[in-house]
Amino acid sequence: MSLPVKTMSRREWQGGFERSVRMLRLPFGDVGLLRYGNVTRPVIKNSVPVIADGVEWLQLAPRGESWFMTAMFDRGELSQYYFDIADELFFGEEASFTDLYLDVLFIPGSSPVLLDLDELSAARDAGVITPAQAEKALVTARRLIGLLKTRSRQLRCFCEEYRTKLLSGA
Repeated sequence: MSLPVKTMSRREWQGGFERSVRMLRLPFGDVGLLRYGNVTRPVIKNSVPVIADGVEWLQLAPRGESWFMTAMFDRGELSQYYFDIADELFFGEEASFTDLYLDVLFIPGSSPVLLDLDELSAARDAGVITPAQAEKALVTARRLIGLLKTRSRQLRCFCEEYRTKLLSGA
């Protein structure tokens, strides 16, 4: 069994929806805006639309980091940040990453939350990831949570700026 690979366009996902994606390659990483439409079965988690008409994902794949960010906008309003902790990020035709199962959820106005520790442990116990990869995931997630607690305003400004740029075709 190998680690799941996810792409910025989420082309690996099939379902009852249309999507469009715009991407920018920048010196610090890749930024993309994924927009959903004609969704036949919306996905809602914890009362937040994740895949639905009017939902946009601003995604960031930062060079030199072990995380991949998705900032979700619902009808133009930032609703949450979701960070996939990654073993490795790749920068080919589009950014992609190998998922280490551990995630961080950050809803504006609240504290960041570590998710899927059980999935990380199960993957380590099953030999899907090594103990070193599991430790890397935990260290990365804890460092990220610390950054979110002190730099959330800068993150929001970044996301809003790049969403505007990508919507305008920049």
